[in-house]
Amino acid sequence: MTRWRATTLNVRGLQADGAWGAFLDAVTRWTRRRRVSAMFVQEHNLHPSRKAELERSAAGMGISLVIGFAPASPDGVHRGGVMLLTFDKEVTVKTVVECAHDLVRVKVEAGGCVFDLAGVYVPARPMERVNMLGGLGRRLSTDTIVGGDWNTVPDVTLDVRNKDPLSYPNVGATLLASEMSDLGLYDIRR
Repeated sequence: MTRWRATTLNVRGLQADGAWGAFLDAVTRWTRRRRVSAMFVQEHNLHPSRKAELERSAAGMGISLVIGFAPASPDGVHRGGVMLLTFDKEVTVKTVVECAHDLVRVKVEAGGCVFDLAGVYVPARPMERVNMLGGLGRRLSTDTIVGGDWNTVPDVTLDVRNKDPLSYPNVGATLLASEMSDLGLYDIRR
């Protein structure tokens, strides 16, 4: 049996000076200790003009990077974005199926088996969230292992920790559950 681990991380703010290098250093140490093979990263806020630099620095640390950049907001900041980091000693990227601002999907090989991985960033704004979730099922397969920032939760009373969890703007939760259920995928976070 092939054994490997994946994790998901919501970051925000990797565009700041020195943040990318510090992030790669921290991730490399952390994953080495925990034997993580793939990491889904959401809301990185990185600028698309840095793509070659980001890929080069990741490759120098033994990491394959597939990165989708969020479109610029009116103030020029690329809020959102998703990427998948795979650690070359653990898995090999075979095919990039999709690379978009809200979803990256790759086929990787580990121990002679091929796995379908996707990282997702669902928009925080409710209407954009619903629009994205409405087509999510067509972008995944029944074999996809998905990690992401969904900006919605299955049950606000269990998943939201604040004084009034029922006030959480959970628009799209039912749609997400339906899209994933249609594929036979389920949330193992709990």
